[in-house]
Amino acid sequence: RLDLLEKHIPTCPGPSKAPQRLILPEEDGTTQKPVINRESENIIKDLMKNLQENLEVILDKFREIVPCEKMTPELWQKYQTANKCWICEEKLHEAGYNKIRVFDAETKKYLDASHRKCHGKKSMIQDEEKNRVIDHDHITGKFRGPAHSGCNIKLRINPETIKIPVLFCNGSGYDFHHLMQEIAKVTDEKIVPIANNSEQYITFSVGQLQFIDSLKFSLPGLAKMAENLRDEKKGQTKTPEQLAKCFPIMSKFISPHLLLLLTRKGIFPYQ
Repeated sequence: RLDLLEKHIPTCPGPSKAPQRLILPEEDGTTQKPVINRESENIIKDLMKNLQENLEVILDKFREIVPCEKMTPELWQKYQTANKCWICEEKLHEAGYNKIRVFDAETKKYLDASHRKCHGKKSMIQDEEKNRVIDHDHITGKFRGPAHSGCNIKLRINPETIKIPVLFCNGSGYDFHHLMQEIAKVTDEKIVPIANNSEQYITFSVGQLQFIDSLKFSLPGLAKMAENLRDEKKGQTKTPEQLAKCFPIMSKFISPHLLLLLTRKGIFPYQ
């Protein structure tokens, strides 16, 4: 005999308590309204509807390529004098030695490959992917640095294939189980899970939405993340301004005195 002891029903506490936020791909981490802001009988369906709407907002942002900002003399100097690609950090050759294709001015017939400044093969020509180019952020328009042409192309975002992360705190331990039970009923998008077992999911994707557990996908190691915390016993202190640089998004929503409390090592009632 099996007795039902508990039934867990997905719910949302509403906009005043919901921690969900949509973060658009802005350089300053600009945040928008809560992703879910209402109670509902089918919160999973509303979740997917909200996420799909917000997915389009994000993809539209990626589709609008912002031209590079006006290059100031300082930026041009940085571009011309750099000797390393800012992306791969390998050597850059001079811009005048960029590989180009040369065509006859009258017949338009292809003649040969050449350096930009010599228009004739007088030394070994670098591969075209090694050309020095200006790399800029397609979202903000800001100049990022000189780069190889090949490296620059690899950084380009394809709005039609990019996966947009949806983060859940401890999602693989609890929330993902509820989502996988209901999500196929409310969406026609392809669902691709990576499971630990029949109950736990490391991550899964629904179309271009990639659901990940923020606890399992923290990029820095634990030791590195702990460097941001303050250990008062060791006399380690950081000003609110320094903490704001370590936690730029969190500092926008939490007052400085609370940020000091949140970034210190916890006090627990056990040894």
